[in-house]
Amino acid sequence: DPREQLRQARLIDSVKAYFRWDYWLPRNGVQGARMTYPYRFDRSSMSVQLAKDGAGVVLESTSIAFEDLVSGALVPVSTQFDVIEFPGYWLVCPSRHMNRRAVRLFSEWVSRVGRRDTDRARDFMSEFGLRISFERRPHFGLRDDKPAAMA
Repeated sequence: DPREQLRQARLIDSVKAYFRWDYWLPRNGVQGARMTYPYRFDRSSMSVQLAKDGAGVVLESTSIAFEDLVSGALVPVSTQFDVIEFPGYWLVCPSRHMNRRAVRLFSEWVSRVGRRDTDRARDFMSEFGLRISFERRPHFGLRDDKPAAMA
């Protein structure tokens, strides 16, 4: 049972990830998991590397872990759990700057790279038999029905 495996697993916490264990586990009906993390990192690459080294289970972006997933160095825990898709790129600048050639070209490039990464991740997940659910906003934990700030 994948839920039981997660209850017993050593969870690796990526503290800057958009979706973290304290949101993801209850969302997927996993109750009773150890929510004290022996490993906490503020860099996704460190969390992914630790999981590759066999130290536990990481909850991380498919785009960030893509090459490791394709190579088989990392594998999804189970097809019973949906993969959460969410917007990952934002371009922030004054609207008047969007008329500048450099800003427009950068915006087009970011959009192109984002579409490519999303398409690659979707194709991989589909081949692996994973379902995708879309969420517009990241959840950093909830308190009084409002997103909590990350530490």
